[in-house]
Amino acid sequence: MAVSRTYSLIMYMAKDYEGGKLIREYKKTHAVIYAVSMIFIAPFIWQICFFEEPRRNFVVSYVNAIIRDKT
Repeated sequence: MAVSRTYSLIMYMAKDYEGGKLIREYKKTHAVIYAVSMIFIAPFIWQICFFEEPRRNFVVSYVNAIIRDKT
């Protein structure tokens, strides 16, 4: 559930940045790595499945980490 509620937002946000080029070029690889990693961390971040604000914060933080944006 966490993957389905966050992955499309991550792809949408990363498409406008040059740092997101790696995600766009390797969509399937990123999807597999993201899904497997979410299996292990989802019990600790269960709030992103149910609440809008934690999900938004997680997605923004994830995209910023991927594209190396300092904001």
